[in-house]
Amino acid sequence: MNFLHGGKMTDEQSSKIMRSVTNIVNFIKSNSTSTLFEAKNRGVIDVNDEQLQKICNLIETSITNSYVKSSADLTSTMRSFTK
Repeated sequence: MNFLHGGKMTDEQSSKIMRSVTNIVNFIKSNSTSTLFEAKNRGVIDVNDEQLQKICNLIETSITNSYVKSSADLTSTMRSFTK
């Protein structure tokens, strides 16, 4: 039975969802970095490579920290479907 139609979410389904969310977050980090480097190359932003790398590292760290903090909420929500 599909958990969206009254069934219960299994641990395997929860794990698959978390892997998918992790992949999405990793894509966001990678895409953000690429976008910033493209903007630098087009002259949209004026920073040197060292500054841009620091900015990218800060953004990636912020995204990672936000994901870690918010993943507990997602996990909790998924667990509510297994009860």
